[in-house]
Amino acid sequence: MADKEQFPAGASKSLKYYVYRLLDPRNGITFYVGMGSGNQVFAHAQGNLRVRPDDEETNDPKLDLIKEIRDSGLEVLPVIHRWGLDETTAFEVESAVLDCFLGLIDKRQGQHHDRGTGNAAQLVEGLSPEIYAEPDFKYILIKTTDEKIARMTAEGEEDPIFAACHEAWKLNLDIAQDYDYVITSVRGIVKGVYQVVGWYPVEGRVNRIGFLGYRAEPKIWDYFVNKRIPDVYRRRGVINPAQYCQQKD
Repeated sequence: MADKEQFPAGASKSLKYYVYRLLDPRNGITFYVGMGSGNQVFAHAQGNLRVRPDDEETNDPKLDLIKEIRDSGLEVLPVIHRWGLDETTAFEVESAVLDCFLGLIDKRQGQHHDRGTGNAAQLVEGLSPEIYAEPDFKYILIKTTDEKIARMTAEGEEDPIFAACHEAWKLNLDIAQDYDYVITSVRGIVKGVYQVVGWYPVEGRVNRIGFLGYRAEPKIWDYFVNKRIPDVYRRRGVINPAQYCQQKD
């Protein structure tokens, strides 16, 4: 690896964790935001990081773009945003930087994205409603976004909330079969409750599942919708937008 493609020997102790961006040199556009340590940013810019078996897609458009850039005779431009961070802080900074760049080739949401970019009115909405009490039934909580619901609406989906939450989630299919309800939320506020008919593996998606179902009966729907999810489901360190939820004793 050339000197410009690695940090000086022994620099990892000072660097600790850092947050970086990858830019396409042909147009200066940021196409990826990530966090790492050591020489990870350089390995990533070279396209040397392997796709994990449990990644969302079997093919990685990010690696395809890196190859396209290199095939044109250019190199990806890595930019370090912050360094000298502990892991927890790096996740927070990464999440904030992700919110700043639209059109990233990687559609990840950072940690705590429900505490991310939003106008003051949305924040008031998210903090004001009462928190729902845990129900007697087992359910999976799925967090989606206003943008995804709006996209489903624009595409003419009959129930855009269901269309935004029914797949594809990194959950264990065998475990999910025991859960009969899905509660879906946006920025901590419940938008819908669905009774599950069945769970299924999503074709073409590695280790991802979806569900078939219908709106819960009005008594359940009306109780949960527009209430705030319990704080335990918004705790620090929760990355997966789909969570198995506790059942009331």
